[in-house]
Amino acid sequence: MAGGLRFVALAVGSLALQVTLGLHLRAVMAGEMAPWGHVGNLRRAHSHLGYYGILFPLAWWAWSRASRPAPGPRAMVLYATATLAGTLGFADAGYSGVAIAASTVVLGVWLTGAWGLRGTLRGILSRHHHS
Repeated sequence: MAGGLRFVALAVGSLALQVTLGLHLRAVMAGEMAPWGHVGNLRRAHSHLGYYGILFPLAWWAWSRASRPAPGPRAMVLYATATLAGTLGFADAGYSGVAIAASTVVLGVWLTGAWGLRGTLRGILSRHHHS
């Protein structure tokens, strides 16, 4: 997927799943239907998906638009797979082995992205400190 479109594609797909989970949780809380699983686990899946699948990919999209380092295509395939596995893991069993392993992969991609920005952040902080 060309340029930053991979980030937007993950965010849009995640948003669709996020809205679906949110609507289901609202229906459950309104007493309109039985939950697909444990409500606490579904809530965890919903909140983690917001960070993993929407907020960070959109931040990376913005970084790529500003010519800053962002995860490449291979890293994004790994990240998207971990995001889906983590979401399903949280929904199925909360903080289970699957969710923890997927979250560890997500963290690895986040830290790699942050490492790529270290010079940029140093420049911003030194300009601010000298002001």
